[in-house]
Amino acid sequence: MGLLSVIYSSFNKDDGRKLENMVFWELRRQQKEIFYYNENGKECDFVVCKNNKAEQLIQVCYYLNKDNEVREQEALFEAMDFFKLEKGIIITFNRQDVILREGKRIDVMPVFDFFSDMF
Repeated sequence: MGLLSVIYSSFNKDDGRKLENMVFWELRRQQKEIFYYNENGKECDFVVCKNNKAEQLIQVCYYLNKDNEVREQEALFEAMDFFKLEKGIIITFNRQDVILREGKRIDVMPVFDFFSDMF
């Protein structure tokens, strides 16, 4: 994270990338198998697997708002369909919510809850 701060100017905080980087390194610290989903123009940031089987899907979005909410949800729902999972997570800076659709659930959680669940 410190290297990112040096490379990028103070005018370009890019908090979303930093948050995604924090989540990535926490998953790596836990020695998780991590992949990326990109199909039909939709992306899911993290596909966490165990023995090559998807167990958890995670989107990271610093601020979830009306401009990006549909995009983030649709990408996660598509990945959930692809991997036949009923639950996904969107990690944000400070928003908490539950999104239900067709028997599937997305938990929107602040990053501090995500990290507290890890321990």
